[in-house]
Amino acid sequence: MESGYIPQFLVEQSTTTLCLHYLAFECFEERPDAVKRSHLAEEGYFAFQDYAVVHWIGHLLALLNPTETTNSNQPGDNQETSDACLIFGDRYSDDLLNPAKDETSFPDRDRYADLDCFPILCAIWSHAKAARAFLDDRRDEVSLGSLRRSFKDSRKTLEAIFRNFKDNRDKMVTLNDLYGIKWFKCSKLSCYYCHEGFNSESSREDHYNRHERPFRCEDEDCPAAVVGFGSLKELEKHKRNMHPGIDKLSATFARLKKGRYSRVDVAKYPCPRCSKSFTTRIECRLHMSIHNPRLAPKGAENIKSW
Repeated sequence: MESGYIPQFLVEQSTTTLCLHYLAFECFEERPDAVKRSHLAEEGYFAFQDYAVVHWIGHLLALLNPTETTNSNQPGDNQETSDACLIFGDRYSDDLLNPAKDETSFPDRDRYADLDCFPILCAIWSHAKAARAFLDDRRDEVSLGSLRRSFKDSRKTLEAIFRNFKDNRDKMVTLNDLYGIKWFKCSKLSCYYCHEGFNSESSREDHYNRHERPFRCEDEDCPAAVVGFGSLKELEKHKRNMHPGIDKLSATFARLKKGRYSRVDVAKYPCPRCSKSFTTRIECRLHMSIHNPRLAPKGAENIKSW
């Protein structure tokens, strides 16, 4: 592309056309017969779905919002793009209910305004622009409702096929050529593992925990009660460090060393508000709660003044 040998505009146009055509294939019909879907999966119909589902919006916007690197002055096959838009628009008409109110705002109007597909192209562009503007969790979901449901069903079908044929070596060689060796994919579109996948369902569930961070602190005033942790081990470490239980405090206090070492030698945590010093950080923090109750760990209110 840097040498100009490959015009980026033509690449965006051909890739957009490919994605729109592909996502209108029969394999993406909503709620088809399960046997039919399984047959299509074994034939390899879903080999391109991870890319097309995630990236069709990016290619479309790059095509319709030309920049210096995607110069729309390049001659392209607009009729093929028009046909793809008409087919795609017909398939997802129920999801494209908010066409652009002002067609004059369409970014590359001169190229497409005379095509039969222009009204539906405006609707597709408006939908794509709105989906790309999401700043919340909707960015990780398929924006077209019917495509989202069929995409979810196709992935379930592929996982079922893997379970059925994983011990059939000859069959798996063919299937792995089509779909790769990692059959369990993350459902979040912005995640690397949405296309990379995992070798097992358990590995994917561990990965989901990193996304959702379901292990939350029990202290309602602690930030970790909202943010949470990705594993129980992380939560337990947090609780030991930040919310030590009253019954465990004695085990965490450092013991005074005998012999030539005195208490002064090991009391290395001085209170910044008074002259006292303590052998552990926890002791010092509990003492400091006398000066500022907000510093007290959960349950420290039951500890008598030092």
